[in-house]
Amino acid sequence: MKEKLNKRTNIIKKLSLTYAEIENLNEEDIILVNTSFLYFTIAYYQLINKINPNKFSLINKTLNQSKELIDPRYLTMLVKDFKYIYHDFPKDRIRTSAFIKYINYLSGKIAYNLLTEGIIQDENDLERGENRWIKHSLYVGEAARRIAKKLNVNEDLALSLGYIHDIGRRINHFNHPIEGYKYMIDKGYSDYARICLTHSFIDNDITLTAGGGPKSKETYDFINSFLESNPKNIYDNIIQLCDLFCLETGFTTIEKRILDITKRKGIYDNSYNHFMKTIELKERIEKMLGCSLYDLFPEINKEDLDNIESDYLELLNLLKPKKLSL
Repeated sequence: MKEKLNKRTNIIKKLSLTYAEIENLNEEDIILVNTSFLYFTIAYYQLINKINPNKFSLINKTLNQSKELIDPRYLTMLVKDFKYIYHDFPKDRIRTSAFIKYINYLSGKIAYNLLTEGIIQDENDLERGENRWIKHSLYVGEAARRIAKKLNVNEDLALSLGYIHDIGRRINHFNHPIEGYKYMIDKGYSDYARICLTHSFIDNDITLTAGGGPKSKETYDFINSFLESNPKNIYDNIIQLCDLFCLETGFTTIEKRILDITKRKGIYDNSYNHFMKTIELKERIEKMLGCSLYDLFPEINKEDLDNIESDYLELLNLLKPKKLSL
């Protein structure tokens, strides 16, 4: 009996680290996990139910069978529900380690508060020149949400990642990717911190960035190591794309945005490849969307849309490596 109790305790501790590993548990472990879920659920059910009783039909069904051994097939469904229960739940009421990870679920509302905390008190603060990056981040969040919705992926997650992608600028504009990554980890949102690093690098490739890339060897090595060990996902790609057509004044075209960046920041050895890969990413996303990216953003200025081809050709002329004449 003591051995089984210890095993259950170890599984609960394991759950506090990752749910993905649940899939590798054997049948006996699954039964132990199920009963552990039930004990925890029964203990907190009344408090949880007061938050949103409409969410928990599955939990109700499970509780009604609590005197019997729970069918292991319920485990996957239980996990899906429990993942989203606790982001609004008072942190001081939770004593069980199994769900500590999900206390820090990053919703759009929380991401907005993190972005604006201590900086934006009213609309006047949002219009200050030094806060342009916040307006840009808000537009990136909204753009990411629209794309995610059309792609049928988690739109609130995309919104949240868009909001926080540049959050390191509250600390240091020049080194904002690393500062943002550290800031989000310090705030307890380690699962979401990656976007602070990945958003500047198309397809998580350190060579595919605007402005030439990290200048110091230490920064380069840190970011490159991170990108190599964290392959791109759909949310990385969405934010990378949105970052390149969202201004602090609203939505524009990628062609105009990169042309503006090129004229302001200059041309680097990687500028041509960065532009071409960005266009390739845009085309990949459009294939998934089944429509033009710009169809989702009717706010884009007509003049910007009319100038797509001319801006594209101007960029090619500026960026395409010139052949040396003999």
